[in-house]
Amino acid sequence: MFMTTDPSASTGNRAFELPLAAGDGKGIKLGAPLVISSTTKAKFVVDATGGVVPGGGDCGINPPKFRFEKI
Repeated sequence: MFMTTDPSASTGNRAFELPLAAGDGKGIKLGAPLVISSTTKAKFVVDATGGVVPGGGDCGINPPKFRFEKI
């Protein structure tokens, strides 16, 4: 999954395509900037429960839930 702040990015149907240029619509658009502190250790968790349809073929994802968990 490729995350981006590009306003033309998808909300999930092109989440697994690498954005190569601004405006190409690839990647999954973040609703807000992702801020990472250099002074805290944590793991980034993507919860896609019920978001990916099984069965193979072309794949997209409904917007997942993101969170940080301290380690």
